[in-house]
Amino acid sequence: MLFKSYETVISNKSKCFFLNDIHLIGTMRAVILEKRYLIPWNSTAVAKTKSIGIKKLYSEFLDRHYIGYQLHKKNQLVYGKGVSSIVPLKRKDICYGVSEKYGVIDTTGTAGGCLSSSTLFQIALLELIEKNELMLFWYGSYGYRYYLKKQSYLNLIKMFNKDYKVVDEIKIFCIKNLSSAVTIIVALFKKKNFVGSGIAASLIIDEAIEKAVNESKNLLLAYYHVGNLLLNDKLCKEVSVHLQKKELYSKKINYNLKESTFKLKKWINDIVTVFLPFSCGNEKVIKVCSQKLINCIPLKENLMYLDKEIFYHFDLDIESDVIPNCCII
Repeated sequence: MLFKSYETVISNKSKCFFLNDIHLIGTMRAVILEKRYLIPWNSTAVAKTKSIGIKKLYSEFLDRHYIGYQLHKKNQLVYGKGVSSIVPLKRKDICYGVSEKYGVIDTTGTAGGCLSSSTLFQIALLELIEKNELMLFWYGSYGYRYYLKKQSYLNLIKMFNKDYKVVDEIKIFCIKNLSSAVTIIVALFKKKNFVGSGIAASLIIDEAIEKAVNESKNLLLAYYHVGNLLLNDKLCKEVSVHLQKKELYSKKINYNLKESTFKLKKWINDIVTVFLPFSCGNEKVIKVCSQKLINCIPLKENLMYLDKEIFYHFDLDIESDVIPNCCII
């Protein structure tokens, strides 16, 4: 996703908030293409070791850099693999901005690194589903509150407050409407006000919870240093009220929370996989797109003028003044 501004510093914080974790906030050199485009340059990571953290930082950098590079020669053809055929695309269909074919495009559905192509494809596809599930949760009545066992919950609270009293309540929401994977949202509160969040998708709920918690740690540290550009005090309160309503009106659904294989709903049958052109070395970056799903974070301004099939399968209220803009990324 695009960011408006960042401090021009590199931060490396070890055990700042959380026991046994190393947190990295890194910035790489901004790249301007043809003096017209500025590619997002910031990346963050949380990991048990510095080496893993640096790999995660670089992976996120690759996602943003490769998507941005498609702005160069954006009318040039690339080829993606569809369900049953090879699909010709112009680079502008898979780069930052608005694509006639796919709507608003950001790094949603992108994965990069030196992993196998099948692993990167699964990571990218899970992220695409994750952002669409988030939209269904935020603007519709899809998903429910998930409760941890008491001791697990208390351990989480203790972890978030080891050095600083930053969180006094954690709410976890579970969404599963589009595939066999479950999407988990972790929402953090202090004195009833929303202060941060994390989101992740996986075939196994415990794994999704762990990833969402790690992301919430990561973002909480980033916000501590540079501020949350999507939130102000007024919006924090509106988001808190919105999530409280979600909790009150959500229904418990008996999902199978440990799946062995990844399956999409039958109507989602147009996924296209693209290897993004441009190479810095041995790494590769894969992007998945769908004309039936959104291909971006579900901000109101991203969704307002889209016409996607997913909108006809679910009852959403994107234009409501009562529902705040989605601030979970």
